[in-house]
Amino acid sequence: MPQSSIEELVEAALDRLPPEHSEEVVHDVFEIIENDPALLHDYKALCEHFRTPRLSGPGNINPSISTWVKKKTGRSTLSSGHPSTRSSLIKTWSRLG
Repeated sequence: MPQSSIEELVEAALDRLPPEHSEEVVHDVFEIIENDPALLHDYKALCEHFRTPRLSGPGNINPSISTWVKKKTGRSTLSSGHPSTRSSLIKTWSRLG
């Protein structure tokens, strides 16, 4: 079992951002996770925990991370499908407003 939940992972990443989040907050969160060894370790543990025969771990948790970012910031999706240029953990991300 991973040491943290997806919600806790998102909270830890959001805590490293300024209080006023940009529309790119989902992209920011994945960038923070990828560049923080402890958060990346937790992310990989969550990926392994939620892996299924049909879907890899990131395929299962990346949408949940995005959902938790939306919940924690109180924002909604403005647009989706933006290519990731700052994190290799995701291919695309959504702008939130």
